[in-house]
Amino acid sequence: MQRTLLSATGCLLMLVANTACQRHGSERPSPVSQQWKNFHPRYPAVLREAGVNGRVAFRVRMDSAGHPVMSTFTVEQSTSDLLTVAVKQALGTAQASALRVVRDTVMFRVFRNATDSVEACTSNGGATAVCGRQPEPRRMILH
Repeated sequence: MQRTLLSATGCLLMLVANTACQRHGSERPSPVSQQWKNFHPRYPAVLREAGVNGRVAFRVRMDSAGHPVMSTFTVEQSTSDLLTVAVKQALGTAQASALRVVRDTVMFRVFRNATDSVEACTSNGGATAVCGRQPEPRRMILH
């Protein structure tokens, strides 16, 4: 019984400590499922047309108004510099919870016209999905 009481007391202290940290704006990373406002990365046309898929995993600290502090933007993994630029540009208008470190992964996927766009444009593990159709190859007729 004493052990159960100590465990309950320990849990209560952890709960109070976590609440205090959140109230005072600790920089604990938010989960990938962080809800963004106005975060709409655009698929770089040259990569979409070439059928290049990729991902950008990043973290950024939010200021007191919930806007990203770009000097704290860190790329944890990226498959293309062009995709990283697209994410950075989209963060210019984004907003999330204030005084947090936000971690997210943006998955860029290209699909063909015959593919169902709803089925093709899903994300794994709560990542942000950015999808685009790959244009049909252009046929050149040479005379």
